[in-house]
Amino acid sequence: MRKLDPALQRLVRGESRGMDRYSTSMRDDGVTVYSVILRSNNPEALRKADLPLNSVQGDVITARFSITQLRTAARLDAVRRIETPTETTPKF
Repeated sequence: MRKLDPALQRLVRGESRGMDRYSTSMRDDGVTVYSVILRSNNPEALRKADLPLNSVQGDVITARFSITQLRTAARLDAVRRIETPTETTPKF
């Protein structure tokens, strides 16, 4: 759990506070998935754990994980950190 940022730790524990922070979507099977950014030098280890990845750029990986998949990723030695992406607003 320490690999998860505080917001994701609350999500995995089932706390609803701050739920509006998450970028979510629903899979075809009805499971909610959350946008995350992972830090790992070994994306192949995540793929071997059946974790779907969106993009890999160096050690930055984007994905959309269910809560079960978040728990799985957090247990992998190949993963250093899992974070909630933040959107930035351009300044004019």
